[in-house]
Amino acid sequence: MKRMDRTVVWWSKVQYRTVHSLAATPWMMARLPGILLAFWIVMTPPVVAGAEERLPLTLTSNGNTYTIDTFTPGTNKDGKTTVTITGSGYLVPFRDGRMIVPVWCSFTSGTEEYEWDGVTLNNDSFIFSFSTSKKPETVKFYAEDRQDKKYSFKVK
Repeated sequence: MKRMDRTVVWWSKVQYRTVHSLAATPWMMARLPGILLAFWIVMTPPVVAGAEERLPLTLTSNGNTYTIDTFTPGTNKDGKTTVTITGSGYLVPFRDGRMIVPVWCSFTSGTEEYEWDGVTLNNDSFIFSFSTSKKPETVKFYAEDRQDKKYSFKVK
């Protein structure tokens, strides 16, 4: 046998053994679900409880239900920060002859928290304005009558 023929025979045996050693053996098939589960657990990032809420957010204020579908940070014509929320159920109740804003908004930038100082009402949105031009890092929403329960969202 020529040297090249022996090399080909040797290489084909290596390929055969490699392919068949990786084939689905009963031992491998019995352990595959456990291996996949362990891989999934290791690769899944941990979830921090209460770190960030999810939209849509439903709030109840003064007996009415309000749903926030989206929020968009921006700036007004004066360069001040605004947060526009859109959703449904935006009925504005009256109390003592005054309109009551049922959903409130604040945001944090660095270590400072800023409260809204004005709001514009549309059919399906509120536009909160702030007295600063800083960019929001986290936006918080809460009901007018439940200011102790704030829902935080990171600005992306």
